[in-house]
Amino acid sequence: MLKKLSQQFQKISTKSFKQGVFLSCSTNKITYGFRSNRFIAKNQESNESSKMIITHEEIISFLKNNKITYRVQRSYAQLQFCPFCSKRNFDELSNQYTMGINLKNGMYNCFRSSCQSKGQWKDFLQQMTHNDPKMIVDGPIHAIPKQNNQEDVGTFDQKYELFQFHLHYQRMKLQQPKFIYEYLVGNNWEQVYDNQRGIKDEVLNKYLVGIGQDEVFDPQFKKIVMAPLIYFPMFRLLPLQQQNDSHIQNQYIQSKYNSQLYELVSCKLRGMGKENKYIQKIEPKNAMKGIFGLNLLTKDVKQIILTEGEFDAMAAYQMTGIPSISLPYGIAHFPNFLLEWINEYKELNNILVWVDDDDFGRVNSHKIATKIGHWKTRIIQPSSVNADQYPKDANDCLRYYPDRVQEYISKSITLK
Repeated sequence: MLKKLSQQFQKISTKSFKQGVFLSCSTNKITYGFRSNRFIAKNQESNESSKMIITHEEIISFLKNNKITYRVQRSYAQLQFCPFCSKRNFDELSNQYTMGINLKNGMYNCFRSSCQSKGQWKDFLQQMTHNDPKMIVDGPIHAIPKQNNQEDVGTFDQKYELFQFHLHYQRMKLQQPKFIYEYLVGNNWEQVYDNQRGIKDEVLNKYLVGIGQDEVFDPQFKKIVMAPLIYFPMFRLLPLQQQNDSHIQNQYIQSKYNSQLYELVSCKLRGMGKENKYIQKIEPKNAMKGIFGLNLLTKDVKQIILTEGEFDAMAAYQMTGIPSISLPYGIAHFPNFLLEWINEYKELNNILVWVDDDDFGRVNSHKIATKIGHWKTRIIQPSSVNADQYPKDANDCLRYYPDRVQEYISKSITLK
């Protein structure tokens, strides 16, 4: 055994030892190795709780051998059906591809609040040994105890992994659920129809909007509810050195949603309709900062519209053809990172600020214009054109005054 170790380690440099490289050779029960110039013998039985070293190939091989349907999204393998969900409806799209396995470290997680199974790869294998893998394809498996119950851990929030966004965008393209899609594209402004938004399908696709009827925490009622949700993708502007790095470019170009300039970093979840207006959050938590609509801006963009909300941004773009972005945290907070990104567009010298046309919106629109710079900012304020009849925001303008949008722009206010 020592001779075998000697042959195995003779090519390892002193520098590698100093860096703490650990190489090993095992018998049935003992693992021998070197770490930092020291010879170490470990009892495998006493080290069962340590992390398993897992490779991408091993995970994929296991899934294929057990005929588990999956797809690979960046560094995750997404299982079509979570093998540990006790309550599943195979016909519901929202119950598909909820389980993700990190191909780099084997960590797995199911984002459904009724399951929330997660752990290391060894935990996944252990759970699978107690269930028939064929049942993952053919039908439900036996119920297992719910992990990390929200009442136990004292939180009502579920984790949203970014790779899940692809599923919600695909639902929008399929126009399912139908009633959410009709809420977005419908043009019936009556209250009984919950004030449909009137956004065209091509605009929704341009902004990569997603939809779904999913489980989410309602802060008003302090509980998990099944709610109709709209998913707004948020992008960051890549640093200049990454834009010019061919390796980075290739990595992002391979993604459906990223480009040479932008990277999808987060998603704003928003409840559909007034009864769900309290449901609104940005996920994943602690993600890099992002802006909705930023992916529409080209490197040589000269004019943009800055709105208060996501629907306003899409409505403004639909009426004018001008790339429109929305403030991520509302009118009262203009983030510094957005100002830095705006300054990166060297030819951008015409910024139209279009927020709610009320006292609060007017005051804050002036603050935004001051922060960006008066010389390249104008404020769209329809009430200054006609104080008796005017839309309160861009989406309202799309509904009732679309023929006056060019007049509102031409008569926009410039601060001195």
